Amino acid sequence: MNNDPATNDATDEQRHERELRLLAERFRDSAEIGPQWFWEVDQNFRYTYMSGIGLAFLGATMDAIRGRRRSELTLDLIPLDEEQWRHFLTEMEARRPFYKVRYLMRRPHMTDINVMTSARPYYDESGRFAGYRGVSVDITDQVKAETQLRAAMEAIEDGFAYFDADERFVLCNSKYLDFYPNAGRILLPGTTFENIVRNGITRGLVRANTPNIEEYVQRRLKQFRSGNQTFDAQIEDGRWLRIQDRKTADGGTACFRVDITDLKRREASLTRERETSDAQNRAKTEFLSSMSHELRTPMNAILGFGRLLEQKSTQLSPEKIANFASHIVRSGQHLLNLIGDVLELSKIEAGHANFTIEDVIAPPLIAECVDMLKEKAYEVDVTLIDESAADLIPLATDRGRFRQIMLNLLSNAVKYNRPGGIVRVATQVLNDTVHNTGMVRVSVADTGEGIPLERQEQIFQAFNRLGREGSAIEGTGIGLYLTHRLVEQLGGGIGFESVPGAGTTFWVDFPAGGVSAAGNRTQARGSAPAADADGYFTVLYIEDNPLHRLLMEEVFADLTNARLVTANDAESGIEVATAQRPALILMDIDLPGMSGFQARARLAGVRETAAIPVVALTAGAPDFDMQQGLAAGFSDYLTKPFDIERLIEVIDRFTNAARG
Repeated sequence: MNNDPATNDATDEQRHERELRLLAERFRDSAEIGPQWFWEVDQNFRYTYMSGIGLAFLGATMDAIRGRRRSELTLDLIPLDEEQWRHFLTEMEARRPFYKVRYLMRRPHMTDINVMTSARPYYDESGRFAGYRGVSVDITDQVKAETQLRAAMEAIEDGFAYFDADERFVLCNSKYLDFYPNAGRILLPGTTFENIVRNGITRGLVRANTPNIEEYVQRRLKQFRSGNQTFDAQIEDGRWLRIQDRKTADGGTACFRVDITDLKRREASLTRERETSDAQNRAKTEFLSSMSHELRTPMNAILGFGRLLEQKSTQLSPEKIANFASHIVRSGQHLLNLIGDVLELSKIEAGHANFTIEDVIAPPLIAECVDMLKEKAYEVDVTLIDESAADLIPLATDRGRFRQIMLNLLSNAVKYNRPGGIVRVATQVLNDTVHNTGMVRVSVADTGEGIPLERQEQIFQAFNRLGREGSAIEGTGIGLYLTHRLVEQLGGGIGFESVPGAGTTFWVDFPAGGVSAAGNRTQARGSAPAADADGYFTVLYIEDNPLHRLLMEEVFADLTNARLVTANDAESGIEVATAQRPALILMDIDLPGMSGFQARARLAGVRETAAIPVVALTAGAPDFDMQQGLAAGFSDYLTKPFDIERLIEVIDRFTNAARG
């Protein structure tokens, strides 16, 4: 054992030197292999060290820059954020640390790069400032991505802002700032959503409509944190915004602000009109009075037979009980039909019915209506024949209302026919030379008893069944009146021809659509796809949720006439539809990137896919969404969770239509 102090001191010194060499090697390796570069300047800001990556960016050697200041090098530094740059100069003047300073570096004979730098001061043994040690990194790709993101945000027509997972403000577009023009001092990166809301109220940027500011702040925080919230709010200048907060996958929140001031004004105007319309109120009163008898008639049967069952159940035979129950059910269904017709008619009479006029291809809709009534016709031994022209020009009408009108006329033609009778549907293009416009006539002819001459002028009167009130044929007496009013609202005409004992033909004239000023048809859309060579129909399901796609695959596993193909976004779905031309497309509305509405419009604008029926599937479908979907050209609308039997019925309907 060596106890010599001198030897021990030498050993410790050698160990210390080895540790210093190892530390230096570690630092050198770290400095040379990472994406960032290290540098050091002395108290006079002259370079004493720079790692190899930094020297490569400068196109220089260590000997060339040692002892020189940055200003002595042929480099230009241009701030990316003037306010940040001023703060950086202040910190450096005070010999304090600075972090994440961003600037553009212009290099001679080389491309410009964006750089981010952080540094800390260091001191000598006496505590005097000795210089800065720092690290820099090339952020050119990051700045480019941020620029592209900013451009995309500015392209959004509505206000947009983003908060990170810690509820801190990150960025927003100029439209968002337009809604809050005095909020520049509080919409700073890193500011919490809570502070922004509270400061927005105290500065009058948001109308809280409550004296308790804290109560409003907490309520707004709860809405924000729950995610997927939509509500309306009024801002400082009186405009109304639709506030939509949507959670992102990383826990952040995307905030959208849509100006709905015009919508609110229209709503207010409609409210005022409704409140001041004495004529509408009187009409409503008269209408309710006239239908009193129609409501009481089925109700009398329901209550009467119900009381008999209640009082004499032990005395009645099973046959009578079944007979009474049948009367109750039929009267209840009659009452339900009457109520539905009355509600629809009340909307029309009050001017509240919504219509979406568009180019409608009628033959597929007619075929759909005929198919819906085939079973009912079969029960009464009536044959339905569809003779509508396959190449019929489009109609300018409301798709849903057209279907309603056709179902009403076809249903009447079946009900008032005779055993062994026939119902024919035909179409005809009419030319109105007086008004220089085209019309399309759709006619429904039956072979029933016809309408007596003395009753024909009463045909479109409400609650008038033309003497059939006591017959076994159920009806409300309001269907034709409702149809007449619908046709009037759609700018068309309705009429009939009837031969007593031979039958009746009802016709409806619709304005032609898709016609240019010269009277020529617009470019015809592509034909509907047919079955594949093996007899199967291809159905395309566009859905981003893999579990939903799996569920749909299980549904199709049991179908014998259809095969399923899937796509997880609208863009790839459009490519599949164009290439394979499926018989039917099932499409989710809330898709990433291009929405279902945008995709539907894109499909309708391409010849290869224009005629393919598209059924919308969505997790939420309030009335206005359903109307919007049908107005956008969707052939049907199903909500999630969807009824599998209803889904299969829709698939069968459209694949049968494709089969022809």
